[in-house]
Amino acid sequence: MKPIRIVVVDDSLTIRAMIETLLERDCRFEVVGIARDGDEAIDLIRLHKPDVVTLDVAMRARTA
Repeated sequence: MKPIRIVVVDDSLTIRAMIETLLERDCRFEVVGIARDGDEAIDLIRLHKPDVVTLDVAMRARTA
């Protein structure tokens, strides 16, 4: 059985690392990308075409 491919999106480094660690401990999941904002998320989703995206819906806007 193939693992579920996941992209993790969160603006908090701590939360991204925690989610990645928890998912990677379970062989049913494979984290294929990690993004810190929506722009990175879109690029990773287009590139990897994951099965699932975990998305922080309350991310802060990126500043220029």
